Amino acid sequence: MTAVETLAREIEPLAQRYGLAIYDLDVIAHGRPTLRVYAERRLEESGGGALDERAESGATAQRTPNATIGELESFARVLIPYLSMKDLFPREGQIEVSSPGMNRRLRRPAHFVSAVGQTVAVTAQTPSGKQTVKAKLTAVSDEGIALDSAQIPHVGFADIIRAQMEPEIKF
Repeated sequence: MTAVETLAREIEPLAQRYGLAIYDLDVIAHGRPTLRVYAERRLEESGGGALDERAESGATAQRTPNATIGELESFARVLIPYLSMKDLFPREGQIEVSSPGMNRRLRRPAHFVSAVGQTVAVTAQTPSGKQTVKAKLTAVSDEGIALDSAQIPHVGFADIIRAQMEPEIKF
């Protein structure tokens, strides 16, 4: 288990008390250390949970509604002293809490599971080089993802360079 996964598992119960689930974490070590915590509203029936637990538990692909600024602020107000008290992040570091956003990054199997049926942008290493495609994510397996794309119909997790949601905004 990586340090980021350990940190996520440590703060997940705190997030749950505020009706949130940890979507992802970023630790930026250069300059002033920064911890970015991406949290979303927790749905009990969807399995909720730290990072990959949703994929491991067979969670549904139901979309989680975005957390409000107030919910994120309330969580941040207890998270910062909690991390300091438990000595989980350097005291001189900066801590940021936000929602993953509409163009949320997809890095873990649980992220892809929650995006099935949605349009995603995937940059992958293919035999012909690095390629980027925007397509509907149709399935997720233990090995990778399936896309509704003739260009790249299947991508193994190891070949994904970057992936994110591409929401369709209709007016």
